[in-house]
Amino acid sequence: MGVRLHPARRGRSQRRTDREPGRRTPDRSRPEALDAYLAVLRLRSVALRKRNYPFAHGAQYELPGTSVALLCSYHPSRQDTRTGRLTKPMMFSVLRRAATAIAEP
Repeated sequence: MGVRLHPARRGRSQRRTDREPGRRTPDRSRPEALDAYLAVLRLRSVALRKRNYPFAHGAQYELPGTSVALLCSYHPSRQDTRTGRLTKPMMFSVLRRAATAIAEP
């Protein structure tokens, strides 16, 4: 008996899409924009830890050392809207909160 080789199976985060050959699909549990913004703050010497800012739609965080309030929302993509992850009332709620935060002195 010889050795049988099977093709490697790819996990969910390792599957490739036709539009982006060679790139991994992003991990949907933590949006890239949130990670990127927190990384920028760390570069500006703002002491924070990502685990203290978990992503949740509608979550709002006051960031230490800044006058910034971070308001989280799912992206209004086809995938998020068609699957019901993001609904119109959810999006409008976050936008109203953002408008209120901007209008406050």
